[in-house]
Amino acid sequence: MCEFISWIEVDDLYSKGTKLFYLTNSDLDTKEGRKLLKSDFINDIDGHGAIRHYYPELKSIGLNRECENFSTQKNFPPEIATAFKNGKLSMIGYKTNVLTKEVRKKFNKFEAACQKEYETKLEAFDEEMSEKRNEALTTYNRRLETYDKRHSRKTKKDRNLRSKYEVKQDSIYEKVCDRCDNLYQKFEEQESLDLSMAIASHFSSIIRIQSNRNRYWQ
Repeated sequence: MCEFISWIEVDDLYSKGTKLFYLTNSDLDTKEGRKLLKSDFINDIDGHGAIRHYYPELKSIGLNRECENFSTQKNFPPEIATAFKNGKLSMIGYKTNVLTKEVRKKFNKFEAACQKEYETKLEAFDEEMSEKRNEALTTYNRRLETYDKRHSRKTKKDRNLRSKYEVKQDSIYEKVCDRCDNLYQKFEEQESLDLSMAIASHFSSIIRIQSNRNRYWQ
């Protein structure tokens, strides 16, 4: 799995230099970029696969590069280091060790608060879905009980009819459960994306301020 920051180097025949391809926050705010947030690439948004998907003209050309050592900005190409300091990469990834100790402490508190709010929302929605499942189960049991009171099961035909009725009620109940599962999954995906954006936006706002960065990232 690729690490943040990842980029692709391609020889530029016009400038006789090297052109860098990497993803930025603004890239994710485009039609193609938004697809990355709703596809298999979201879990590897900081990887080379996502870069090549966004820039299909690359195909298989270029050299895959990456660096996760943020001890100094000198470990990165100047163009990428500048983009990172300007808060343009926060949706792709962020590293708190580039911040001063005090700023990092405040950011960690903000991140923890966002995470807690996210978990609270998921828990509340999960309880809501559980209530719907329980209501469906209560309805399921009540319908079977009502059926049994009104119909005999003495003959084979009676028992077959009862069995068919139960299968029908099983299907109705399972559909409710499936719908609840799908709603929860969509809710979780959206909340997870909102969480990432909130944290990324905050990091972007503080990394741009020079005094918030340690001496190796001035």
